[in-house]
Amino acid sequence: MKDIVVRDATQGDIDAIAILENQTQFEVYSLNEIKDMYDIDYYTIKCAVLDDKILGYIVYTKIIDECNLIKIIVDKSCRQNGVGRLLIESMINDCKEHAIKKIYFEVRSDNNVAINFYERLGFNFENIRPNYYGSIDAKIYGMNIDEK
Repeated sequence: MKDIVVRDATQGDIDAIAILENQTQFEVYSLNEIKDMYDIDYYTIKCAVLDDKILGYIVYTKIIDECNLIKIIVDKSCRQNGVGRLLIESMINDCKEHAIKKIYFEVRSDNNVAINFYERLGFNFENIRPNYYGSIDAKIYGMNIDEK
């Protein structure tokens, strides 16, 4: 998809982000939770935008020299068109600019679509958190920024 811009989220994006949240089958953030994240500098929220339409968004934190990917959602109508990759690449570039050395996150062990996506982008399996999502394990993935 051409002409997609990844930019920092604005307060005006919050409603569109909340609509995207309803497309996830896992933990859905409420409108108030999204507003709270937006208002706290601890979180970075970026949107992939085409012609003023938000196609996806990513949330992550940067603490000292580590980044924790919290969530990435791409509109169902835009999946497998490179939007997710653009959002991840934007996060990686932001991390490089802030001397972050490692990105990590957990993903449900039964979410094979996400696992395949992350592995194609160069993230490596590191560990398991048993029963992290109730009866479902979490797989911990990571990437050393200096290797990317």
